[in-house]
Amino acid sequence: MSFNCGLIGFGTVKYISDNPDVCVLSFDRDDLDEGAYEYLAQTPVSLDGYRKLKLDDEVLIIGSAVGTAANATIGTVKSTDYYVADFDANMLFLYADTMPGLSGCPIYDRYGRLVAVLAGGSEYGEAVCVKAEDILGCLEKDD
Repeated sequence: MSFNCGLIGFGTVKYISDNPDVCVLSFDRDDLDEGAYEYLAQTPVSLDGYRKLKLDDEVLIIGSAVGTAANATIGTVKSTDYYVADFDANMLFLYADTMPGLSGCPIYDRYGRLVAVLAGGSEYGEAVCVKAEDILGCLEKDD
């Protein structure tokens, strides 16, 4: 795995799900230099935060698109349970300008809680995200 700060480490695929489109990776911190720890932080997924999302709430999308170092954009919630045939799943649906390469980046609510992960976007300013409950379900299957 490579990190934005330039660190590279070896990871293990722990779990893959087609529905939702999630892959859980892990790595051993001992494989990284001790100085790398400051770049690594756990951000818990907030099921409560997801459940409190309402129509037209703003969310923050932060990631690194292809060819850029970092991107942040605001999305607007249009549905918290929108069926997306391409993923055969109910997902968080946003109006948001996204770019190629942002898939997999975190979605935060206005309180900084991790509520979803971006799955994909369109050229029409639409984005779909894996919901907190589905992320947590995949993490539980890894145990």
